[in-house]
Amino acid sequence: MKKSNDPAIKRGNPFLYGFLSILFLITVPPITGIFLTGFFIAPAVIWREVSHLQISAGLYTGIIGVTIYMCITSIFVRHIFCRYVCAAGLMQTLFGWLSPYSLRIRFDRKNFARCTNCKGCEKVCFMDVLPRLPRKDINCVNCGECIVACEKELGTDNNLFSFKFGNKE
Repeated sequence: MKKSNDPAIKRGNPFLYGFLSILFLITVPPITGIFLTGFFIAPAVIWREVSHLQISAGLYTGIIGVTIYMCITSIFVRHIFCRYVCAAGLMQTLFGWLSPYSLRIRFDRKNFARCTNCKGCEKVCFMDVLPRLPRKDINCVNCGECIVACEKELGTDNNLFSFKFGNKE
């Protein structure tokens, strides 16, 4: 479901998008199901079954279960795949979160009194992060939309958000 703060999307060929969506639903969840079933069935057994196209009931159940889970969560929950399954996103988040030198969005807590509490920064965040909170949120992708929203409300000179390197506030 599109939220009011999601970026505008240029409309293209709907048949192409429909075809790609169906192709995605047919290929990605089963492949992901094969990989994730490796936590319950020995990977050597999985690859032997897949390579000979003789899939057992256990592997079939794992593939179907993950496929159903991914389809349902993709429809009803925002960014669930990005948050819990995507290895690239998880590694990028963990390294960025642990690194003392990584670039992060910072909220200027010293000048918090200038905040008008318009919550524009929260409304524009497509990852549903609350950027004014003092803790780092692992879901923040440093898109900078909160910076732009704060500039619109307070002006460039009074902006309470900025990009900073390192762990220091």
